[in-house]
Amino acid sequence: MPKASTTNVLFTSIYNKVFLVESFRQAYRRLKISGRIIAVDIDPFSAGLQFADRGYLAPRLDDKKFLPKALEICRQEKIKLIIPTRDEDLLYFSRIQDRLDKLNIKILVAPAESVITCQDKWKFYQFLKQNNFPLIKTWREYNQQINFPCLVKPRTGKAAQGVLVVKNKLELNKVNLQGKIIQEKVAGEEYTIDYFADFKAQPICLVPRLRYKIVDGESKIGITKDEPEIVKWSRELGKKLKLIGHNTIQCFKTPAGRIKFLEVNPRFGGGAPLGFAAGCQSPEWILRMLKGEKVKPVKKVKINLVMLRHNADIFAPYDKINHF
Repeated sequence: MPKASTTNVLFTSIYNKVFLVESFRQAYRRLKISGRIIAVDIDPFSAGLQFADRGYLAPRLDDKKFLPKALEICRQEKIKLIIPTRDEDLLYFSRIQDRLDKLNIKILVAPAESVITCQDKWKFYQFLKQNNFPLIKTWREYNQQINFPCLVKPRTGKAAQGVLVVKNKLELNKVNLQGKIIQEKVAGEEYTIDYFADFKAQPICLVPRLRYKIVDGESKIGITKDEPEIVKWSRELGKKLKLIGHNTIQCFKTPAGRIKFLEVNPRFGGGAPLGFAAGCQSPEWILRMLKGEKVKPVKKVKINLVMLRHNADIFAPYDKINHF
């Protein structure tokens, strides 16, 4: 009998995303699927490299040696799927998707046009406006409609980096707005929605979770909630953007109950384990889809499930790390 092929996946920029490696390893075990988890990063001290079945050091993404190295790893490890985990990786891999398709390697990433839209706050605002989605009022320059205090943000950025709270017009006049946007300061509760879609961009599962405590732009305490209106709008937004795989959609719910979309990150987010625990079984579904199985939509997930995130220390002999 011919030996069954293994379903090997490659994570890029793994860094400290140990939860992803461990979640996929558990999925392999539950499904009794043979496969290896391969991870790459530029830093030999990345915790994720210690948990993968095989870790590799890779050049920087802007190094012309990166792609040859990545393709060499894919051939050597018989990779079936590449999972970009960093914002900068998404556009790079979405643009070479056709090339990797010819090598029978799938990439868990949305189309390049959607990635560009999601990563530019002004383009994302325009997309929401053109498609009649609930949005946060946004400007590129001073407008009489602006209510203070307001926020000034880089058009491209993450984890609340470079965000300014501007109290009045005088302060705003002193800000260099090149490469920035002005946004209304929204009052209300902030939500992240774990959104999973199959390889044909058909939505499978959505889990709204309240960002109960946020530190430096990251959710440290999250609670899943029953929010039909958020789910309805998020489903339509995900379909319009043609998202695939696991994504994070962020929005506000105002005290009046209005939804206002903040951003979409077309990748796994740091709080994704709460979505997994609530019923969005992304690692299992991804492995099943790679085997050619159809995944059915899930309508019911666990609500009022709380996640308390914490750091964990990892200990390893220096020689084990230095071998990279």
